[in-house]
Amino acid sequence: MILSVKNVCQTFGGLRALQDVSLQMKTGEILGVIGPNGAGKSTLFGTISGEISRQRGEIYFQGKSISDWAMNKIAKAGLVKTFQTSRPFASMTFQDNVAIGALAQGFSIEKARLHSIDCLERVGLGNQFASPAFGASTGQRKRLEIARALATNPQLLLLDEPFGGVDIAAVDSLINLIKSLRKQGLSILLIEHNIAAVTKLVDRLIAMHLGKVIAQGSAQDVTTNRLVVAAYMGVESEHSIA
Repeated sequence: MILSVKNVCQTFGGLRALQDVSLQMKTGEILGVIGPNGAGKSTLFGTISGEISRQRGEIYFQGKSISDWAMNKIAKAGLVKTFQTSRPFASMTFQDNVAIGALAQGFSIEKARLHSIDCLERVGLGNQFASPAFGASTGQRKRLEIARALATNPQLLLLDEPFGGVDIAAVDSLINLIKSLRKQGLSILLIEHNIAAVTKLVDRLIAMHLGKVIAQGSAQDVTTNRLVVAAYMGVESEHSIA
């Protein structure tokens, strides 16, 4: 297992954001996490990545406990999170934005710039390396965010809503990109609201509601699970959300 989360709990004031959440993820797997707003998905991602200090439970990455590690230490170990809203340095080029990620991993400036070109090519932005980031489209920003993460040489990539704000025509190309990253050896854990897109991509799905895992399994099984349908559409609905 590349990732194991065991009975993680997280509260904010009186809000129980995560309630004994557990999951396991195999090396090379694409695992999706779905759920309505307020389900606890972002809190789970923040806790796994070290962005949020966990209050109870254990998190293991490649068999080693990372429960009390800082976010930068977790990233250097190979577990890296992208952000739902990409915020590149607008005045800098695509290449320089990506090179920053490589520099954070100890690359020299020269090697960081060369590595950044490779990362941009991997996400389909190789011909944009000299373009200023302020002109990037939403789809390009999503790819640039992934390229910045790739610059740190991750083994497990946490993608926070990779299809959010992307036009329908670009979704399939992003799906193909993520599949290609898996073929290159990455394990991928993602949060996504676009159920139709995520079901085309993942090996397994986990559904959350009100801080709890309510279903897990194949995309078909999870999206037709009555508890999942109820969480999205109301307790009387018996229709698939796919």
